[in-house]
Amino acid sequence: MTARNEAWFQARAAAAMDAYFAQFHRCSQCRELLPATRFHRALNRACGCQRLCMFFWKANWLRRVDPHSVSSSEDIGSRAALRDRLKTTTTSDRYFCQSTQLHKATSSRALTRSEILRKCFRDVRSGAVRPLAMLALIFVPLYRKTRDRLVGRPWLRGTLSRTPVGDLALQPGEFVIIKSIEEMRTTLDSTGKNRGLVCDIELQKFSGTTDRVRGRLERMISEPTGEMRQVLGTVILEGNTCMCARVVGGCPRLEYCYWREVWLSRADATMPHAAGKGKAFA
Repeated sequence: MTARNEAWFQARAAAAMDAYFAQFHRCSQCRELLPATRFHRALNRACGCQRLCMFFWKANWLRRVDPHSVSSSEDIGSRAALRDRLKTTTTSDRYFCQSTQLHKATSSRALTRSEILRKCFRDVRSGAVRPLAMLALIFVPLYRKTRDRLVGRPWLRGTLSRTPVGDLALQPGEFVIIKSIEEMRTTLDSTGKNRGLVCDIELQKFSGTTDRVRGRLERMISEPTGEMRQVLGTVILEGNTCMCARVVGGCPRLEYCYWREVWLSRADATMPHAAGKGKAFA
């Protein structure tokens, strides 16, 4: 089974009920997967955002296919013409993409318990989430919500007034070791941030693991404003997505965690490069 075929049917339903996420389809990373996603690459060429967001797919943009007979019939001329018309900015310094328009495409109401349970069932039935993983996505957030209500939420806070910048100059493909949570604490200010980026205590799940650098995060579009922001000393690691630690059933966006280089150490070039398994849920 090819990755391209897999992407068609391993889709995960979004809370909007009529939108889906297709596996492997991230902004700027879809060149060889699905012809339609190439339109979105115009945004990446224009601005260079490196967040690697998942694309939202409306149900009426998709059709069911036999995973063993997927074929492409793209019109190269039409694709090029559409890409030339693709809107990427609203003003000279504000960018336009799916992420910046989420407030218009979604509603702010909370899902009911029955809607959450139906979403969990759909995710398991579709194969997007394994049954045991879904049990963890249900009971771990419930445990944390109960703990936070009874004894308060644990926070990771430091003591610095000015926080450091990492200088490892990591590149895609390199391996790193994620530092312990106490080592990370020494890089934080009293609000638990390193130069504005929160270091959540839930990141201890990854402490001590060896991971591959997927890419550097040097430019990103701010969702609330559409402004392009510069980022220093930060990388994205393979497989390290948001834990959704307090969302029952999990969040289907699977956004990558952002790692300051100061929270990492370069792995020894001679050590076995196998990504470690994170610690148990905190």
